[in-house]
Amino acid sequence: MRNGKVHEITRAFLEAHPEEAARALEHVAAPSCAALLNAVPLKLATEVLRHMLPAHAARCLEYLKPQAVSGLLRALTPQTGAGLLRYLPEEARAAVLGELPPGAALGLRLLLSYPDDAVGAWTDTRVPAFAPDATTREAVERVRRSRHEAANYIYVVDADHRFRGVVGLPAALRASNRAALGELMQPAEPVSARAPLSAARAHEGWRQLHSLPVVDHEGRFVGALHYAALDQALAGRPRPEPIELATETLSGLVNAYWLGLAGLVRAAVPLITGRRGTP
Repeated sequence: MRNGKVHEITRAFLEAHPEEAARALEHVAAPSCAALLNAVPLKLATEVLRHMLPAHAARCLEYLKPQAVSGLLRALTPQTGAGLLRYLPEEARAAVLGELPPGAALGLRLLLSYPDDAVGAWTDTRVPAFAPDATTREAVERVRRSRHEAANYIYVVDADHRFRGVVGLPAALRASNRAALGELMQPAEPVSARAPLSAARAHEGWRQLHSLPVVDHEGRFVGALHYAALDQALAGRPRPEPIELATETLSGLVNAYWLGLAGLVRAAVPLITGRRGTP
């Protein structure tokens, strides 16, 4: 627990139903939402945060210190983090980026350089890429060290970082440890980072892969577009306007939602976090 105390019923709700909790918190005043996110463990806060609409989540983050926001972003995927940063005021965004490690900040700035409806904005920049002469042993060990949950493919690039091919992780595991990736790689049609998401949906590459290689206008490898990320981006869920509830109603609102009671937004149970005002 980072700050304050959270009622066990509230915490149980957040842990068991993070997506439903996110929906409830979108109807809460931003300072109150920020107070709760600041009071629960980092892993739980980020699990709820990634389900929230970016616009409202960003309004909540505005009430946290840049160091706290950077901690949350490090626990989120770059795509989700960039989606939140887009809705922060320019000054706040710069302050948060300044708190991040240089590599992480650079990756987020790259994603932010693309429009929100372009492939580049939803590209996973953390996927591993290797030279053609790298061995399967090197690649598999690096993938394992990265603990990247979506690293099902090994992408091969040349000396200029231009995309050349892809090796499925199962194929790399079956091959000799000394086999060069260039001998195992299969051709794959990349998608442009500038392409609109609607065009990416119809890309022929989905017949072969569920994570397409993404390249910039010069053919340099940027990362991978996962089909799940594309599906999320195109979902276009309506964005409800938040109801400006007082901070004291927050814990009551979440507890009422958890218990399935009617009159959710009129719940008025004192805030158990013990925090009043903005964090």
